[in-house]
Amino acid sequence: MLLGVSNDLRDDQAAAVTMLLQAGKTIKEIVKFAELDNRGVTHVARTLDLEPASDVQRRAKQLYASAEGLTF
Repeated sequence: MLLGVSNDLRDDQAAAVTMLLQAGKTIKEIVKFAELDNRGVTHVARTLDLEPASDVQRRAKQLYASAEGLTF
């Protein structure tokens, strides 16, 4: 299964949720308009947050979590 998603969403649904999240849609918007299970969408979002898809996202997450990432 894609991203280790539980049985809440099918692989194609998880892929669509991933695409929508990366495009900036909120969990609430996705659940409302795609009529998907809130728990499944939240699980996909948390998985993406835990596992950045690219080196750029990974580095951004590292900077966000460190003192180096603070800018004024």
